[in-house]
Amino acid sequence: MRLSLHGLRLTAAALAIGIAAPAMASALSSAWIGHSADAPKSVAAQRETGAAWQPIEITARPYGEDSATGEPAPLTIGRLSLAGALVLTSPDDSFGGFSGLRFAADEGRLYAISDRAKWLRADVTFADNGAVEALSGGALANFTFYGGEIITGARADAEALALTPDGGAIVGFEREHRLEYYAREGDEFTIAARVMPKDLLEKLPNNESMESVALLTDGRIVAIAEGTADGRAERPGWISPPDIHAEGTGDWSPFQYVPAEEFSPTDMAQDPATGDIYVVERAYSRARGVRARVTRFPLSALQPGALIEPEELASLNALHGVDNMEGLDLRRREDGQLVLVMISDDNFNIAQRTVLMSWLVTDRP
Repeated sequence: MRLSLHGLRLTAAALAIGIAAPAMASALSSAWIGHSADAPKSVAAQRETGAAWQPIEITARPYGEDSATGEPAPLTIGRLSLAGALVLTSPDDSFGGFSGLRFAADEGRLYAISDRAKWLRADVTFADNGAVEALSGGALANFTFYGGEIITGARADAEALALTPDGGAIVGFEREHRLEYYAREGDEFTIAARVMPKDLLEKLPNNESMESVALLTDGRIVAIAEGTADGRAERPGWISPPDIHAEGTGDWSPFQYVPAEEFSPTDMAQDPATGDIYVVERAYSRARGVRARVTRFPLSALQPGALIEPEELASLNALHGVDNMEGLDLRRREDGQLVLVMISDDNFNIAQRTVLMSWLVTDRP
């Protein structure tokens, strides 16, 4: 979601009409889009239109450190303790607007997506305490549609990301609401299928839909919408059958998620060790500025028809260093300590920042 700290305003680009969708050749199910014979998915076809990775320079500047020790200043809020924080900048005009965040442990890389339909990747160095310490080898790539054309306009608002075991990715979009699977071909992502029925999403607000998506260890996809059409506090969520991104069949089961008052969910991730699901919520008002809330609920709560009221781990505000936090992922240190990492969407606004924050999660009492 685009959020302006000087008031909510939509840019002309955000309101532009996106490219037309290609005709559906054949559907494997109501949630699966086939491809016509002239809709190439090869890396070569995508590269012709500029979808290949383009190197960029990224500067990661630590902040919130003790000037005497150079270590993060002690900060514990609720169940979270700050392990490190970075402000990310780049001279590339396309850098920014990041929402979904995921670590690919086998690659030693961070992946993120932007609301201008860009992929970001960077190699990651971790500090001894588990925080993200440095980024290198940064690169951006365009999202492309079936024929290889670059995605622009209303179709381009990518907001949620989950990586799949086969090396692909599941991406959630708003404005033109959809959830899509991108296969991995070589080093690049190519669109393969739409994995969620359109009718589940069509009543969601234009700028408040597919913000939170996670792929569970059992192969199911979980999605929670940022907003709701009727203004209720509960946010609609859905659970897919296992491996729907690969199989393309099966019905999604609904549930409800209850955020704090004034807050909306913007990302989530599962801890593979415990099965628990962590959610980051975001709020903004002129009076109180930007805020973030981190919650958790057990996997057992994720049932069809459930009303999920999560446990609050921490409530954060601008004084704690947060900005417009929209991306979340988890990783475990070798000693088992859980590290929660969040990234902010700067909305390409000079008054905001791309912040990457690492927090240690304390155990339950």
